[in-house]
Amino acid sequence: MKFSLFFLTLTAYLIYLVLVIESNVKYILSWPLINLGLMTIAYSLNKPEIILGKNSTGKINKLLLVLNLPWLLLTWSSLYTALLLIKKGEAENKEDALKMIEKSRSLAKPNAAQKKWLLTDKPYKQNV
Repeated sequence: MKFSLFFLTLTAYLIYLVLVIESNVKYILSWPLINLGLMTIAYSLNKPEIILGKNSTGKINKLLLVLNLPWLLLTWSSLYTALLLIKKGEAENKEDALKMIEKSRSLAKPNAAQKKWLLTDKPYKQNV
């Protein structure tokens, strides 16, 4: 539910920008608008797998990949920037930053307990 509200907020903001802006930039903004609208629908229906259209073999639908490119570029560039900051030593605490990256990777491939948690609204308690 949190993701759907987040993407709904971003979608509403982009709709506002497209309606207010009178230049050709509004046509460029329509691409991320469609992308965020799709993500809002997917997370509202609790079916995030429809975002990239993965089939049973794990292949990604190329059309949906292109459609989702604005969001993917944003997230990938954020991760790349974080890794550069860690590598250059500009991060205050490298160990914490690396732990956060590892945690985000582990959430991308959830274990059985995390999968069960993802279907609920309860906070996740990891056994340490």
